Amino acid sequence: MLSYPIARVLVSLVDEHVLIRKYAHAEAAAARERFEADLSSDTQLKSTSDERLTVDHLLAEFDLTGDVRPAPEGYRIAVGSYLRLSADLDGEEWRLVNRALSNGSVPVEEAELHDLLQQAIRDRITEGLPLSVPDPIAAGLDDAVDSLDESLADRQLSTDFDAVRPDLFPPCVKALLDRVEAGDELNHTGRFTLTAFLTSVGMSPGEVAELSAGDEFNDETIQYQAAHLGENGTGEYPPPSCATMDTFGLCVDKDELCSEIDHPLTYYDERLDASAE
Repeated sequence: MLSYPIARVLVSLVDEHVLIRKYAHAEAAAARERFEADLSSDTQLKSTSDERLTVDHLLAEFDLTGDVRPAPEGYRIAVGSYLRLSADLDGEEWRLVNRALSNGSVPVEEAELHDLLQQAIRDRITEGLPLSVPDPIAAGLDDAVDSLDESLADRQLSTDFDAVRPDLFPPCVKALLDRVEAGDELNHTGRFTLTAFLTSVGMSPGEVAELSAGDEFNDETIQYQAAHLGENGTGEYPPPSCATMDTFGLCVDKDELCSEIDHPLTYYDERLDASAE
């Protein structure tokens, strides 16, 4: 089928980290569905003479054969590979401190091994992008690329969020909340950024005030701004872009995802998507 190579070409021509990341997530999720359907109920690491896909085939494909071994309640995986593949997985259960580290390996259940294999597939796809696309091919896809650019711009500033998850907020917003909680007085840009972000992700003025409770001046100003922004509907006044945040010294504690996005709402959107997978 042509859909897979064409999709890779289009993603490469748009060449946006957000799109590449979403594409890799989607392809990895689809690949997981396929390999889980192909795997038999016997998931022991053993060789086979037929053409059936096995767990050890998958491990060999991603150079994990020596790092994963069967265990009484699933598998054990070398801690180095575990840390690499679980780095982007959300949830307390993925923290190394919550794993029984022994002799350089940690236990994982079968479904968790599949989670890690999905991450390995995602990493493989991401590493191969963007492709170098010849000009004649690129010219024939101009309309499709323009359409993707427009859709991506709309998606990057989406305010249609299904949940409010403070644990998934971008580092800059978490830092502003920490400052308010500590009683530090935010400047105008800091207060607007915090309030606009919280209302954009769907919080009511009361919820914003409760979450940002701290210094009295901040409390009153943030409550007023939240009420004003709430009356005008979420999304009408989005928080500043990452470039603007950086200009005002508010872009702090950057993590790996920060280097791939250009807006705090895009960061939150990405983290929500990843947590749902």
